[in-house]
Amino acid sequence: MNNCTIQYNKAQFIHVDIICTKQTQIEPQVVFKNSIMKKKIIFVNHNYEIKHPELYKCSTIKYINCSFIHNKRLIYSHFSQITIDNCYFLETEKSNDDCSQVQSFIISSNTLLHGNSIVCEIENCVFNNITLRNSIPAISDAKYSDIKITNWIFLNLNVNNGLLGEESKYVLKNVILKNIKTNSKALFHILYQNIEFNNVEVKDFECIGDGGDTSFILYDSGEANFKMTIKNFRIQDGISNGPLIKIIGNSNEFLFENSNITNIISYGSFISNESKNSKVIFSNVKISENINTSKEECGGIHFNNNINLSITNSKFINNNSKSNGGAICFDEISNLRLNLSSNEFSKNNAVNGGAIYMKNGKIINMNENKTLIIENNIFNENSAEDFGGAMYSEFQKIYLAILVNNKFSYNKAGILGGGIFSPNSVVENLFNLENNIYLNNTVNSIINDYTSKPAYILLEPDFPDNLIQITTGAYLNLVFTLYDEFNSIIKDITKYYSSMMIKTILEEQAEKKKINNINKSNNKSNNNNYHLIGNTCSFIHGKFYLFYYNLNNFANPNKYNLKFKIENYNDDIELRIMDLEVLVSSCNSNHILNKIKCKIKREYLKIYLFR
Repeated sequence: MNNCTIQYNKAQFIHVDIICTKQTQIEPQVVFKNSIMKKKIIFVNHNYEIKHPELYKCSTIKYINCSFIHNKRLIYSHFSQITIDNCYFLETEKSNDDCSQVQSFIISSNTLLHGNSIVCEIENCVFNNITLRNSIPAISDAKYSDIKITNWIFLNLNVNNGLLGEESKYVLKNVILKNIKTNSKALFHILYQNIEFNNVEVKDFECIGDGGDTSFILYDSGEANFKMTIKNFRIQDGISNGPLIKIIGNSNEFLFENSNITNIISYGSFISNESKNSKVIFSNVKISENINTSKEECGGIHFNNNINLSITNSKFINNNSKSNGGAICFDEISNLRLNLSSNEFSKNNAVNGGAIYMKNGKIINMNENKTLIIENNIFNENSAEDFGGAMYSEFQKIYLAILVNNKFSYNKAGILGGGIFSPNSVVENLFNLENNIYLNNTVNSIINDYTSKPAYILLEPDFPDNLIQITTGAYLNLVFTLYDEFNSIIKDITKYYSSMMIKTILEEQAEKKKINNINKSNNKSNNNNYHLIGNTCSFIHGKFYLFYYNLNNFANPNKYNLKFKIENYNDDIELRIMDLEVLVSSCNSNHILNKIKCKIKREYLKIYLFR
């Protein structure tokens, strides 16, 4: 059929019944050329005796240089091959009528292509100004089919569902999508199949489905191992109420190369891989100017569970996460094989881990050592509100990483770890920091290239034999210094640990205490030899200060044990201080030590003596 215009016919325009089980000709059974179809239906039903994978070869329909305008339903196909070459689609409309139970399957309204087990190649098509308010895909709801889409342009689409049915294999090549809006679970939702995007450009889109549960691409590999390939993919200027690209399933592969993600606002990661087992390759990718607005879903890119990941020759620039990991977040990792080489991480921001955040879950096999390579990367001008301007690591296997020739420069953190931060157990949770370059990584303008949480406290000065001898009028200065696991003093510029306190406890030694107890029983009015007040000091700029002053007029010489206790800090910290023995020499036998008072910040702990 050539050079035809068919319009305003309420009935089906063509109904083709084909009965065959084997291909007998190469040319299509039906060909439409240079035709205009308005509000038409073309129905193809392929009857067969024995079902096999190549049934479509003997049932072929081809459209060349055709225009489809105001069509409610266009093509219904069953085990057939359809080729659409250089066609134009305009203003597909909603259909309220019911066209169902035609031959052996049910037809739903308002989709371009419908059917099962179709092999279809559609080329050179334009879809413009399409609004669909029903719950089926806009282009195809075909199942178990193999569909190739080449040289398509989608402009001004507003759909309640996605574009393609879930249960078919797709290849999209040279496709442009602009001004797209959907409130479905995903614009592209793929189940249990391979899918390939090649040279796809997306601009100005809105995925406005349920918060946290809508995506531009939702890929579910199911139980079997399937693969999603994205090459030469450029997406920009869009919003999504969930992750932009979400990957789930038991086992899958994800190849992402030569692609850009720019200026996306998502409630969740830009790419979230929640698969149980996944092999992921990023190569020559640029992810920039994006925002993850969720405080619960971490990372610009989010990985968890068992991941085999390679990221090479890629750039992560000026991305922001309201949670952890401005560029990449590894969370609840069970096993990780990692190659992170020749990448740039610049001006990314997060709460913790401005560029990268790493935290393991339940390690499947602690004895299995995966290859971890982090080399030739640049971490520049990243920032964290709290810890780890460039990197935050709490992953127990990261000490196995080969970390060489990386540059950490001008990164900033609000509390600790301008360059790198590991909260504790750096022997396990952090890599060897040598053979890398560190330049001007800061916390409040103070150089702080790498650090951990507080690890231990030392007493200054060191008293020989842990013995202190004091007499009347002598000073006793005690200074406690806080260190991290790198044996560096923690300078808490922001006073994050200012509530941490050291409490001193003064106890009489056993023999003297026994004698004093006898004296107390003979003198009921004198209940104690001393009364301890203000015996605590707080942490300021790496040190705790206690100053004892006015030790005078002791009536009875005595020996005491001075003990120390950390308060207002719940994490593990080691107090590397032995109990001190304090020997107080008497000056006047008519006075008794009664009261001790301590004030912090270089004021004095004063001891007042009276009868």
